[in-house]
Amino acid sequence: MSDKSPPSLDATVRAVVHGLANARDRQLADVVALLDALPERGSADALIEPLRKRVAGLRPRRPLTFCRLLFNPLDPLIVPARRWRSGAPTIPRTALPPLAETVRSALGQKAHPIEALIKGHSVQDAEVVAQAGERLWPQAGRILSDTPPPVRWNHTGLHLTVYPPMARRIGAVLSRLEAMETLVIDAGIGGAPIDRDRILDILRLASEQEPDALPMITTLLLARLPQAYRTLGTGAGDAGSRDDTIMREAGDQAMAVLLDQLEAPGTMETQLGRGDLVQSADQVRRWNLLLREAETAGPKEQHARLRQLRRRLDETCRARFAAGLATDLMGKLVAPEPAPDPAMIDAWEQTARGLRAFETEARALGGGASAYDALLREAADTVRGLPARGAMRPVARVRLVEILTGPESALTMVR
Repeated sequence: MSDKSPPSLDATVRAVVHGLANARDRQLADVVALLDALPERGSADALIEPLRKRVAGLRPRRPLTFCRLLFNPLDPLIVPARRWRSGAPTIPRTALPPLAETVRSALGQKAHPIEALIKGHSVQDAEVVAQAGERLWPQAGRILSDTPPPVRWNHTGLHLTVYPPMARRIGAVLSRLEAMETLVIDAGIGGAPIDRDRILDILRLASEQEPDALPMITTLLLARLPQAYRTLGTGAGDAGSRDDTIMREAGDQAMAVLLDQLEAPGTMETQLGRGDLVQSADQVRRWNLLLREAETAGPKEQHARLRQLRRRLDETCRARFAAGLATDLMGKLVAPEPAPDPAMIDAWEQTARGLRAFETEARALGGGASAYDALLREAADTVRGLPARGAMRPVARVRLVEILTGPESALTMVR
């Protein structure tokens, strides 16, 4: 009988992940799926952290777990454990599973309907995320605000004294999510001006529940609604009033956190590679607004830093657009597959519209316009040369050319 003990889960994960930096995309995707299927991830998150940028580019279908659902709206606040600092309005990634297990344990049987709703779905299923989140987030806010005994906090690598204030801050933020979402939706309708009183109400209620939550919820607000930065810094009352000072300081701290996040290696690539092209376009729009607000209302001393960030974002957008065009559209158009059917044509058109939406937002950064024009013209030329097969009749090719390069180009093709 062998006296060797079986390898631990962490040791097994290390053996699997070792060498992935040089693995093929399919191999990396298979390992990510394996890790997602593990009942306990152990040190997997820390080990795969350096590969998150590449994993995001593969855009794997990530199962919608209880933990991912709980922290989905707080994603802008999550940082690698090595970058987390006590008191910062951020959440270390290692704390997510224990916090989720703490909420799950407190819910008991009330968690069953939520788990049934998300079963078999992925984080990309936005409607399911919204429906299940409406049931979970308010309850989780109340639970964490009461700081129940944490489950397996020793797995975080953090001291136990970190847990109570972190749980209370997250609880206060989760309790204000519904009001914040309504504010964001209203601000996006017809470019409506930001309602400062509503912002103050949201921040004040969160602060009354947990004073230390103010920087965290302000950071989340600016990540979703960057144009609120100027509103926080320009009060309607006395310039020296206590509310104005508190809001301005919270806004400045939130802006500093978001710029640090954006500046961190791999953040831009990971965020833009995570969603589809339309979601990526929305993210580019928010980042562009954030940089514009920082340039307009922030200190002039940081303008050089902001110009560097804008250049990096422009380069990252061009790379994301080129990859999306090559992989999501052209690679499928020219693939030696069976004749396309109408549903496939519709999917191609939807992808082309996503590319144009992304390109529109990326152009607003102020650089790379000629690169986008050249790539789109090349794609349109390829579409013109596609053979007629199945549903890919001339009218389908004309529609794709019109989406990619405009009606004049499509009209020339018809003539």
